[in-house]
This record gives sequence, structure tokens and C-alpha cells, in this order.
Amino acid sequence: MSNNQSATTQFHFNKLGEDDLKEWGKILVLNQVEVKIWSKGNEDNAQFFSPTKYQSAKKSLWLGFKSEKSDLIDAEIYLQAEREGVHLFGQTKLLYSEKEKSHYLILEGDFYKSQQRIQLRIKSMPERGITIKVLIEDKEYEGIDLSFGGASFFTDQKLEVGQNINEIKVVIENESFLIPRTTVVKIFDDEGREGQKKVALNFVKIPHDTEIKITKKVEALKKKINEK
Repeated sequence: MSNNQSATTQFHFNKLGEDDLKEWGKILVLNQVEVKIWSKGNEDNAQFFSPTKYQSAKKSLWLGFKSEKSDLIDAEIYLQAEREGVHLFGQTKLLYSEKEKSHYLILEGDFYKSQQRIQLRIKSMPERGITIKVLIEDKEYEGIDLSFGGASFFTDQKLEVGQNINEIKVVIENESFLIPRTTVVKIFDDEGREGQKKVALNFVKIPHDTEIKITKKVEALKKKINEK
């Protein structure tokens, strides 16, 4: 892998250390950055809080007074926040203090920041054991390439540019990813084969945890290829 590729890989999702998380805790409170939280597979019902204080010693980020307790208390949740184009993302647990009448969470563990949506893409290479499949309504099609932002594949379906396709599955090396909504962005009339056309999809709606998993998968496969 070239130096440029390596820098791109590391730049996309940087894992934060303990000191970095403490700085983020202070930034979120100081700038009143809105925090978004949701349970796995339920991002459509995300909840939003404004941080009120950060206790560095306890690593606790307090999310403000709310008359009703969140139904996410004591559940494993995902957290996202954005400040000046830099995104914070991680998994933690939402807690509630009866004394403070306030929700809070602990900023520790696996948290990442992403500053640019630089897309790493992997091509299907059956000769190296890397295969990509796209499933639409349980019908399987041969994939061509994949990134966290989209995929291309061969299909005999009559699709149109701009058409939305909901709930497709992308499978790479037997690992499956559910994409809630995609849009057809290009149809390659001159690159089809055996009655099929090459179609490019953009992932319009993709959960952040799925985005990270796909990116990590692509990074690992690229590293594996370059080590051979």
C-alpha cells in the first residue's frame, strides 16, 4: 500500500485515546454540541440531547434535564456528534441519575472521529477469494465493487437512474450488510454482459455502525491484498 493510501485509511476513522475523549467531552459542553443517541438498528428513532457538563475524573457527560426518562437507559447505545465538520462516533451506555434528574453517559471505550468522507473501494476478485454479492428482494446478483458509500453490480432488472431501492443486502466474504435505502446513480449500457447491465448504487441511508463496519472490512481486505 502506498503512503497516500495508508494516510487515507487512517484519516477516515481515527480511534480516540483517553485524553482525546476528555477533550471531546469539554468541547461538547463548551459549544453546546447536540448529541444524537440511538439503539442498534433503530437510528430512525434517535434521541437528541444538549450536554450540560463534563466530569473529567468520572468521564461522565451529562445530557441535561428531561422530565421523562429515556427508554434507552441502561441499554447499549450508539452516539454521534459533529463539530465544525469533525464527527464523533462510538458505543456506550445511557445512564440516569435520580438525584440530578438527568441523563448521562460515560465517554470511554471505542470512540472514533471522522473528518472527511474519503471512500476506500474494493473490487471483487474471486481469484483472490474476494467476492461481492448484492441481494435485492432475496435475488442474488454479482457485485463488482464496494465502498461505504455505494456499490456496483450486474443485474437483469430494469432499473432507472434516480430510482430508489430499499433494504438491499451487500455480502462480501460471507459477511452481510443491510442497507436501508439506495439510489441508482448510473447505468453502464456498454459494460453489461449476458443480458445484464452494470449498475451503480449510492447508499442514501446507511447506519453509522454499518458504515464503520464496511470501511473496516474494506481496509482489512486492501491490507490483505497488499501483503500478498
